[in-house]
Amino acid sequence: PVPDLTSGFRALRAHIARNFVYLLPNGFSYPTTITIAFFRAGYAVKYQPFASPARVGKSKVRPLADGPRFLLTVTRLAVLFTPLKIFLPVSLFFMITGGGYVLLRLAVSHAFSGFGGLFASIGVFLLMMGLLSEQIALLRLVNSER
Repeated sequence: PVPDLTSGFRALRAHIARNFVYLLPNGFSYPTTITIAFFRAGYAVKYQPFASPARVGKSKVRPLADGPRFLLTVTRLAVLFTPLKIFLPVSLFFMITGGGYVLLRLAVSHAFSGFGGLFASIGVFLLMMGLLSEQIALLRLVNSER
């Protein structure tokens, strides 16, 4: 367990970390990115607490400005390392909503709903895209171990 994913302190084996340098963004999210990359690739990560002097001055993190950016970074990392965690719920939403609407229209007015069919088709398409993305993510991790 790593209780502080956003902590700036990391001790990494350089030859392993070099495999993930191309993933690192500019800005404050690189510690999170490298930690998640290590987790996803199956490397051990140990949290080492340390004492630091009390902060002098104010934090440079602005919740309203940096919050959406942080959420975008977490979403990007999820899509990069575990795409099905993003694609599967979205695709299921579209398939269930579209399929339910088609069945409702068939039951009520005995007519097929093109809109519902489109929604269900988008859900199937997103599922296939998620499966393909998952395979690409796994291949990237396998290649990074070499």
